[in-house]
Amino acid sequence: MNLFARLIELGETEEKLHPMQLLFWRMLLSILGCSLYIVWRQFPHGLLGNPKVRWLLVARGIAGFFGIYGVWYSIQYLPLSESTVITFIAPNLAGYWCHLFLRDPYTRTEQLASLLSLGGVVLVTKPTTLFSDAVQEGGAVQMALKAVVNVTEMATRRSDAEIVDHHKATTSERLGAIGFSLLGVLGTSFAFTTLRAIGKRAHSLISVNYFSALCVIVTFFGLCFGPYLNIGQPDLRFAVPSSIRQWVLLLLVTVCGLILQILTTKGLAAERSNRATAMTYTQMLFAAIFDRLVWGTTIGWISAIGCAMIIAGAILVALGRRGPIKGKRGEGESVDESDDETVEAVGTRGVEAVPMLRGDFEDQDDDIVLRNLR
Repeated sequence: MNLFARLIELGETEEKLHPMQLLFWRMLLSILGCSLYIVWRQFPHGLLGNPKVRWLLVARGIAGFFGIYGVWYSIQYLPLSESTVITFIAPNLAGYWCHLFLRDPYTRTEQLASLLSLGGVVLVTKPTTLFSDAVQEGGAVQMALKAVVNVTEMATRRSDAEIVDHHKATTSERLGAIGFSLLGVLGTSFAFTTLRAIGKRAHSLISVNYFSALCVIVTFFGLCFGPYLNIGQPDLRFAVPSSIRQWVLLLLVTVCGLILQILTTKGLAAERSNRATAMTYTQMLFAAIFDRLVWGTTIGWISAIGCAMIIAGAILVALGRRGPIKGKRGEGESVDESDDETVEAVGTRGVEAVPMLRGDFEDQDDDIVLRNLR
């Protein structure tokens, strides 16, 4: 999806679309497809979904808008691999939001993974543009920084095998793209959290439809009022795709996006642990391949170290185990508590103490609940 989005955003001057324009048309197509299917299959509660989770669906849509817009804006000025790897903070941040709002455990391993990922982002967001300003100093420091800059430029030098012209972003464009990418991380992490809270109480297509509808509303007003408020001109304005190439890429973005949203929603509803969100890290492999084959660029050495740190944090989360649960397993039989990975006692507070499990296990006894939590 991000590959096709970047191709349509970096097209010829007459053929490229602003991220806001792309998002409007892509989500409008999604609404048409999802709504027709929901009405045809006569989903319970219709297009609005379960009344008990409608406010969560609205929150998911708003957060999702910032999540996807942040990524699509940043890929205009950042290599696909760098923009993708920055989004890897989202699952770790989502783990903290789930701990804060849903009372999910947030272990020391996950905390360490978050710090490791944050350090990796500092390296990714950086080398040449940030180090080059410091090279003005003299002595051994200047020589060392020059060496870093030279190695980075050699590592990021584009290949002769590129298919599409490589876009060279300025320092200000790059830093702005990083800021939008971090905004996308914040939005995506909240979207993950709301999806975990919704669970199986809403069909995945209902969730996707809310997300698409909120995106269309926000982008419509942005495109309509952008020219009047002189924001992002002359690019931020209402426009219709004007070529076959644009429509083909738009359809590809829409299809890939729908598959992404439906499968992500189903995965987060079925798997309660952070292993589900950690699966998003496989994007890095595809992003690096697309960067190399389509734009002929390879990631810089310093950025590569940062990417490795972020992916290491992802692996820590994916492989981490939940500790034993403190509470009653049965009559008079207690469960030991782990030092750093403790889940709140279900036996003493009941299933209602774990919002993610409410509705799925409320008819089962404590033994089954504890087994499922593990």
